[in-house]
Amino acid sequence: MRRIRYLACTLILSPLLAFASNGDTQTFASAASIQEQSVFALHNGIIQPQSYHYKGSGLIQEDDQDYRFDATQQQISAPLQAREFNDLWQDNLQDKLTYMLQISLDLANGQNELNYQVFEKNRVRSYEFVIVAEEPLKTRIGVLDTIKIKQLRDDRREIYAWLAKDKDYLLVKLVDRKKGKIQYQIDLVSITIEPAPGLDAIAGISVDLRLDHRFRVFSNNSATHLDLSGERAQLERDIDRIMSKEIEIAHDQSLYIHPGELVLGATMESVTIPDDLVGWLDGRSSLARLGLVVHLTAGRIDPGWDGQIVLEFYNNGKLPLALRPAMIICALSFETLSSPAKRPYNKRENAKYKGQKGAVFSRIAKD
Repeated sequence: MRRIRYLACTLILSPLLAFASNGDTQTFASAASIQEQSVFALHNGIIQPQSYHYKGSGLIQEDDQDYRFDATQQQISAPLQAREFNDLWQDNLQDKLTYMLQISLDLANGQNELNYQVFEKNRVRSYEFVIVAEEPLKTRIGVLDTIKIKQLRDDRREIYAWLAKDKDYLLVKLVDRKKGKIQYQIDLVSITIEPAPGLDAIAGISVDLRLDHRFRVFSNNSATHLDLSGERAQLERDIDRIMSKEIEIAHDQSLYIHPGELVLGATMESVTIPDDLVGWLDGRSSLARLGLVVHLTAGRIDPGWDGQIVLEFYNNGKLPLALRPAMIICALSFETLSSPAKRPYNKRENAKYKGQKGAVFSRIAKD
């Protein structure tokens, strides 16, 4: 079974689904084992695709697809194939992503006939759906009143979708079964990233995060050593002596990390992760090739995490490196757990970094 997680709240993704607007042009994208994106215009409640891009990766072994739609000239082109399919043009033609958005719009407008002509893989296919029921659906953001629809097909596949009535008929669940077995499933979960990243921050299975403007550096002259397993009160006093006050850097200035120097920073974005997902933080390869280590050991972001993510910078190169606030500094990806964590981070009494903001220094003395 291929299970796709569908993220919503501050950031709407599928891991990842994203929806963005720029004037009259809209963008709808998904990425997980695939990268899929549609750019379209919306006129009088009708979606007009302008481009569709699909790229498989990992276990998805399908050819890349790239289509361009020109409603004015009634043209369909495929640049990767150097082909045109103008004879297949139809009014209100949709692509493989936009038809689901059109369903949402049509349901919001009270339409019951859900029939669509969809261009996919060099041909036009008819997609027809019927309303099965109105039913409550339990999701990660609560119980939602939904419309359940079913795609009419002449094969053994069964495709059902649930769209939330009070969320502008947003797709909140989709199940595709073949011979009784689930082929893939889209679910709604709640991941919040604030401030919300733009569409260009979504890359493959990850979301790019930026650098905050607050830092802490170390002073080597205030203590001779740190006894990490020694008396807790003394360790806490020693840490306080060697850590600087929080340093704030203006957005047009830089913080310089010298070779062999360790500096604490943080992501600009604050992240909230539900109990059944785990996050993985990775530094940028382009920065690592210049000697910058973004995180030394803390790559796992626990289920139930809520707050900014502290970064442990180390300059392993031979030249000073300048860090500027708001630069893209790392990427965060997510992995589904088989079941919700029994002790997520936000429910652990001994969690030392709940809701952390800025470059919080080590609280090992509280172990």
